[in-house]
Amino acid sequence: MIVLRSLCSKYILLDENMQPKICFLDNSVLVPRKQQQAHSPPYTFASDQYFDDVYLDPVYAESLLVSPEADVYSFGVVLFELMSGMLAYDNKIIEDVKPQHLIHLVRRYYDAGLEKLIDPHIREPIDRRSFYSFGELAYKCISLNIKERPTIDFIIKTLEEVLDTQATIYDPDRLYRITKHGADSIVSHQGHPLFSSSELHSIKQHGRLTDRFQNLRAFVKDYRDIPKQFHHELDMMCSFQHENIIPFIGYCKESVEKNIVFEYATNGNLTSHIESRENMCAITWAQRLNICLGAARGL
Repeated sequence: MIVLRSLCSKYILLDENMQPKICFLDNSVLVPRKQQQAHSPPYTFASDQYFDDVYLDPVYAESLLVSPEADVYSFGVVLFELMSGMLAYDNKIIEDVKPQHLIHLVRRYYDAGLEKLIDPHIREPIDRRSFYSFGELAYKCISLNIKERPTIDFIIKTLEEVLDTQATIYDPDRLYRITKHGADSIVSHQGHPLFSSSELHSIKQHGRLTDRFQNLRAFVKDYRDIPKQFHHELDMMCSFQHENIIPFIGYCKESVEKNIVFEYATNGNLTSHIESRENMCAITWAQRLNICLGAARGL
């Protein structure tokens, strides 16, 4: 099984239908299913400009034992971001208490009720059963006891139920339902195009692929300074494909160039939406649940 280790809202991209796509597997670790966990090499997220330690499982940070529960913790943080409309590393004042990060606020107010943390930009009615089931699930995800954290399968099942409950009071025709995906498919490096440096320059400059790809929009991640992660990401992207993982189009490794080309996500990343009041006003509670469900399936 694959453990991402660096799941955060910045690494969840949204396509034209607001369907989530998990991106960047370069920090991931393969854990044999029979082992359930593995010791990871020392890793610092300081070099990652997008990842913040507030998403990092504190149990993993202390033990360096990688397990799927580490991703469950990070996913729980993202769930609370979507519920609150607040980024995990932002500070917020509630009831004249000193400013605190999101997860500190969650732990403080969970027993009294999470209503104080609901994003005020959510305009449509929220079914109370849907909200409380969602909050309970998210809180279990961030438990400091990894044995209390739910499995990904349980998370998916619960989010499906939460979404169905919400649909009873909200027009189901307006819900964008994310379909289930079949088994993972395995491809080789040779199954993906190797771009020349000139083609890569064109992609970076225009954000589009060459004519042989029918002008498909794309973006490039540069691994020139971290070649080891380039090869790791390439292996991961070739081994794991899913409709909720950003499509890998090709790569370039000419001379000093170490780049991977991904399909462009029209609606950017989840962080940019949470940061924007206008964007969050446009995302309904049902759509937020769908984003959570799709991301969980990608895990």
